[in-house]
Amino acid sequence: MNLGTKIKELMDLAGYTGEVIFKPLLGGKNNQAFQVQADGKIFFLKHYFFHPADRRERLKTEFGFSTFLWERGIRNIPRPVAKDFENRLGLYSFMEGSRVAQTDVTAPRVREALEFLLAVNRHRGEDEARALAPASEACFSLDEHIRQIDRRLDRLQKIEESEAKAFVLTRLRPAWREIRKNILRVDKTEWNSPVRVLSPSDFGFHNALLTPRGKIVFHDFEYAGWDDPAKTVCEFFSQPEVSVPIGFLEDFANEVFVLLKDPAGLERVHLLLPVYRIKWCSTLLNEFLPEGAGRRQFAEGKGTLRVKRQKQLAKAVNYLDRHA
Repeated sequence: MNLGTKIKELMDLAGYTGEVIFKPLLGGKNNQAFQVQADGKIFFLKHYFFHPADRRERLKTEFGFSTFLWERGIRNIPRPVAKDFENRLGLYSFMEGSRVAQTDVTAPRVREALEFLLAVNRHRGEDEARALAPASEACFSLDEHIRQIDRRLDRLQKIEESEAKAFVLTRLRPAWREIRKNILRVDKTEWNSPVRVLSPSDFGFHNALLTPRGKIVFHDFEYAGWDDPAKTVCEFFSQPEVSVPIGFLEDFANEVFVLLKDPAGLERVHLLLPVYRIKWCSTLLNEFLPEGAGRRQFAEGKGTLRVKRQKQLAKAVNYLDRHA
């Protein structure tokens, strides 16, 4: 595929027929990202990763979710402009801003994230919302939460690198066995979730920008869809890249579950929080798996994998030390 030609065709489809200039942007972890200029305007373009072992339709999910939000007046996201499913290209408005730093995670910022999640779910009863698909790795029963982690750790046992494999076998798996044993004592019938949330998925300040006006913009919805609200809350408070202090959890969760009319939600959050800390710890090791390595090389180019793996292993060890 001649990427430049396909980008020009997409811009023509979007109604921008002048000269098209594009340049790659650094920092994407799963996809290739570009800044595109045409007719005096600037856009953000994603070339989505695809792997035969992972057939998730990232472009369809993100563009559809973004369109649903934009049409309902939610503006703290990039505007979806045009898409090319065949060549896995998505065009969005370009959002000026910087990455959210750890020092930026204050009570007002957490409130912005909460308001965003609440705004999304005030439209959850609409027909167009019901037509949206489940989120990637959605879970609606206690067994599904458990099986998700079992599958992840089973995949990690295939790691060949000795230091990472030793960490999985001697630290991560034993930690999961203890958590799993405690969860299995729970009466499962009381913990299945009939209430569902529209989740941005992979939701957190690691997928946000701080604009020059001091507002937070959320992005990266390629795994979005219907999910267990307790899982959404747990993942928001478990993601390690720009962590959210646990002291905000109860107030945050309570407002979510009041909106959803889910009185048992907070109890499920406390039960599942250790589960999603194990999940995030395993996610930090994705570079050691063929599919994860393929995504990184697609997004960042070759030559970085060995260094990246060592950094990720160190992060996983540190994360488990803090949360075990």
